[in-house]
Amino acid sequence: MQMNWKRRIAYAALLYLSLMVIGSCVSKKEYLLKVDEGKRLSMTLEELKSKHYILQKEKEALDKQVIVLQGERSDLEKTRDQLQLQKELP
Repeated sequence: MQMNWKRRIAYAALLYLSLMVIGSCVSKKEYLLKVDEGKRLSMTLEELKSKHYILQKEKEALDKQVIVLQGERSDLEKTRDQLQLQKELP
């Protein structure tokens, strides 16, 4: 009877250790996958931040260009109006 009890404890311990090893392998694989995914997402975030910065600079340049073009348009409209007045007055 005593041998049977010791054998059951030994089998239970062996089963427990086996489950721990299997569990740790799965956890390690999942951990490595999560680390890789985290690195990939970090790189993607950096790329997006870089693109965002570039797009902001382009937008600022285009906004400045719009202001210049609006000024030119206003000047051209004034010139057009003056020419129309000169054309009507002779």
